[in-house]
Amino acid sequence: MQRKKTFGNLARMLAAWMVIIATVLPSVAAAAPLAAPAAAPLAQPEAGTVTGTVFRDYNANGTRDNTTAFKEPTLAGVIVTAYDSAGVAHGTTTTTSADPGPNYSLTMTGAGPYRIEFTLPGNGSMDYLSPGEAGNTTVQFVPNGSSSNINVGFNNPDDFSQATPPLITPITFVGSRSTYPTGRNESIVGIGYNQSGDLSAPANHTTYARRSDTGTLYGMIFQRKSKLILAGTFMKSYADIGPVQTSGWLQNVDPTGAIYATRTNAALPNSAVYANLNKIKDPSTGLVIPGNPAGVNPRQNGGNNYASDLCPTTPTAAGDCWNHDPAAWDKVGAIGLGDLDEDDEEQFVFVVNLADKKLYQLPIDPNPANWPIQTLAAPPVAIPDDCADTIDAVPGGLGFQDGKLYVGVTCTAKSTQNLGQLKAEVWQFDPAAQTFSAAPVLTVPLNYTRGCIWTGVTTTTPAGGWFGSNDPKSTANNPNTNCQTYIDGSDNDFHNVKWNPWPQTWQAHYTGNKGVNAPGKPGWNDGNPQTFLQLEYPHP
Repeated sequence: MQRKKTFGNLARMLAAWMVIIATVLPSVAAAAPLAAPAAAPLAQPEAGTVTGTVFRDYNANGTRDNTTAFKEPTLAGVIVTAYDSAGVAHGTTTTTSADPGPNYSLTMTGAGPYRIEFTLPGNGSMDYLSPGEAGNTTVQFVPNGSSSNINVGFNNPDDFSQATPPLITPITFVGSRSTYPTGRNESIVGIGYNQSGDLSAPANHTTYARRSDTGTLYGMIFQRKSKLILAGTFMKSYADIGPVQTSGWLQNVDPTGAIYATRTNAALPNSAVYANLNKIKDPSTGLVIPGNPAGVNPRQNGGNNYASDLCPTTPTAAGDCWNHDPAAWDKVGAIGLGDLDEDDEEQFVFVVNLADKKLYQLPIDPNPANWPIQTLAAPPVAIPDDCADTIDAVPGGLGFQDGKLYVGVTCTAKSTQNLGQLKAEVWQFDPAAQTFSAAPVLTVPLNYTRGCIWTGVTTTTPAGGWFGSNDPKSTANNPNTNCQTYIDGSDNDFHNVKWNPWPQTWQAHYTGNKGVNAPGKPGWNDGNPQTFLQLEYPHP
């Protein structure tokens, strides 16, 4: 019995120890890693460095051209990343503007081979670019170790042009749009690349829009994918603007703010009013912008009616209102539309409103069922200037390049007549942020001389010239002397034409100016040589 009891006690002791071990050991095992010092990871060996040049491949040949005659710049801002076969990144960098290159150096970790990818920034700031059609692609492979000349080119598809592109341009005629010359009812024409530009024969050009439908036009864009032309109304001396619409959204709206749409692949007549800034909604308010922001037609308002020979001066013959155009002289550059341009993706058209000096943005919609456009793509933005007096600022030209719009402004010095204040400016506009640059990106003083505009012209009707032997067009003049001194003895001859401030007083003169009303040099009448007339306004 004693041995049994002793054995039983031993068994119970062993069982107790088993419980203790089973209870304690797991917690000890779990706690052990926390208590033990962590082993330092082994350093990854440096696999090598990849270098190369990312560039603007303007001619899309896949190779960077870097000669004196043709130089393609390096491209900053492209992201370069190295990945292994599992898709794990082993280094990234961003290209610089270093020239001549290489303009990136990427140090990689881990073991190769690697996949090198070139990507544009995610913020959309370079979305106007696309990989080049030729040469290396934006995904390339390199072995372990160092590699060089891993290059790639990007280009802007909007830079492409076929070898012999046609020219499409507005054409202007004097007088009412309803009295156009027989066979010349034209406002937009196309000229072949190898044509001389002589439009006298219909075979030498193509008519895309009619003067009777649109009146006088200036700014223009062409959406290539739809063959759509958009052109804006321009207030020009002696030349009529388009008609007032008689029905629909634009019924009885003044046409000074009209934008017209026409197609190069459709038969005439195919023009229609695409939009009119005198009746269009601001998307921020949903309301029509009030007050005819593009201005009103001076020839049909304020008691004037050129169609009935009613104008500020007393006509001496039918049509004299158009011959003198007194109602519109001081409105040129002050109402209507300036230039038009489109973005790189041909999604939006930008328009300069000369009357309120603002930039307007509209969608480009090739579907005629959606015309006229009733709402802007963004609220109008005031165009800045750095003129001595902002009242003298005249916005005008537009140019879109690489995601940014550039707007030209002329400081006319009209209010001061100070030659030193004449200048042209270019401002940058960011469509994504809808803001202008804080300062102009280019400023050009208008103090340079301009050459003769009549040299070599030796024929005219009548043969003696409209203004006698002093007419620069007169066949009686030697072509070499057509552009010599003015009849008043001024030493500012046509070979040394200078800019002048925009005149404060506009008057039309019809006799005695001897044909010397050249740009930058006003003419005069017989009675008052100091009463000047300028036939153009400075415009970048």
